[in-house]
Amino acid sequence: MKKAFAIIGFLLSGGLTILAQTHVQPLAIGVTEKLESVVLRETRTINIYLPEEYNVDDTIT
Repeated sequence: MKKAFAIIGFLLSGGLTILAQTHVQPLAIGVTEKLESVVLRETRTINIYLPEEYNVDDTIT
């Protein structure tokens, strides 16, 4: 009985989350830029996604 409670406790405490994250693959639908933040004193990563029909020449300047 203690073994069953231990297994249930492991699964409820995030055991499934740990196992699920082992098959993560990058998603390549945009670009990733890194910016240095002076205020936060760290490198911030931002992901930029544009629609397929986006055209730079169609923008208003």
